[in-house]
Amino acid sequence: MTVVTTMEKGTPDQQGQINTSKKNLEDAKKIVASRDIECRTDLLIHGLDRGEDLVQFAVDRAIDMIVIGIVKKSRVGKLFFGSTAQHVILKAPCPVLTVS
Repeated sequence: MTVVTTMEKGTPDQQGQINTSKKNLEDAKKIVASRDIECRTDLLIHGLDRGEDLVQFAVDRAIDMIVIGIVKKSRVGKLFFGSTAQHVILKAPCPVLTVS
């Protein structure tokens, strides 16, 4: 299992957010490992849109399935801010399971 989070930027003023993301990944890894499941983590900071970054990661690593959390947004919210989950669902090279 691979647990991934992505950020669009990794500027020095975002170091706190980067550290929080790293800690969250380590916490997730510990939870998965406590169930005797092999797990690796990746923090992606490639300057891409988050959805694009996740899809590209799935392509590069030949991922079998993506599980992604979703947050319901209004239609206007999706129009202005896009939807990472929507992009992944539509563009992923593998099955996508959404959880809310």
